[in-house]
Amino acid sequence: MSISVFPVASTSSGATPTKKSIVATTSNVLYYSATSLPAGSYEVSTNSSTASVTLVDSNKTILGSATAATTPAVVNITTDGAGFYVLAASSGITVSVNIVASLSTPSSVTSSSGTLDTVTSTGNYTQTGLLYALAVGGGGGGGSMNVNFQNAQAASGGGSGGINTALMYSNGSIAVTIGTGGNSRGAGGATSFGNLTVNGGAGGNGNPDGNANVGNRQPGGTPGGGAGGSANEGNPAESASFNTIVAGTTGGGAAGNANNPAGSGIGTGGNGGTTAGNGAGFTGSGYGAGGGGGVTKNTGAPFNGGAGRPGVVYVLRGF
Repeated sequence: MSISVFPVASTSSGATPTKKSIVATTSNVLYYSATSLPAGSYEVSTNSSTASVTLVDSNKTILGSATAATTPAVVNITTDGAGFYVLAASSGITVSVNIVASLSTPSSVTSSSGTLDTVTSTGNYTQTGLLYALAVGGGGGGGSMNVNFQNAQAASGGGSGGINTALMYSNGSIAVTIGTGGNSRGAGGATSFGNLTVNGGAGGNGNPDGNANVGNRQPGGTPGGGAGGSANEGNPAESASFNTIVAGTTGGGAAGNANNPAGSGIGTGGNGGTTAGNGAGFTGSGYGAGGGGGVTKNTGAPFNGGAGRPGVVYVLRGF
């Protein structure tokens, strides 16, 4: 990927900028390069995967941004910039800018780069300045099973909430919606932070949904959520990882009669119910995790799935 000044802008001393490059060595890591960016038009392009490029001034006010792709995009800034952020979808993406400097190594923006806030309730988030947010949707509830339906038949676990990040600037207040965790068989709710939205995970599947669908694997929320486990179709999956802001993942719940939930650090899916126990699936822990699926027994009440966990928004500020 390249950022080239077009037309070439002049520095205050009249010198002609030369090319500066940084390499985003790891995908889904936000990099920052402090660099003088004279006002002008910057052409952004990439020869492979997409990446976002955001130009800021010395106060970290966003001057312009674009998604780089194989077709060049243009970013116009009317005031001088002091650096740029890069968030690449793939590793090894090179970003270049025509400015007086040589190849440099950018610094990763991590939770220790500023103050990390954990937002767990719906309302308004009030801060002014540049923010890097990670949102997680609500986890889906595990599937349920009826009494006397093929003893030890297992429902699938709920999917974990979707997960994604965004770089944004706040002038004061940003609306927040925290996705709820789904009850037995229920989908998790969507989480939103300004224009950043991630969806909740799907509820697990069991015999109340029809005999042909017993225990079918259910997906995690989009984007990036982990699917719930299924006795027939595979183990639960963990979500995408954005370790530089919050270490870990969340994940789907286990199927009935299984204890292999996915995810750690942000959330962990619930275990499945067991025929040796009460048959009901278990609720996971943390944020955005799917509930475990129930399993049938020949006696007792219907065996519900465990509830999914609510979502969360992590907000890094002051970096």
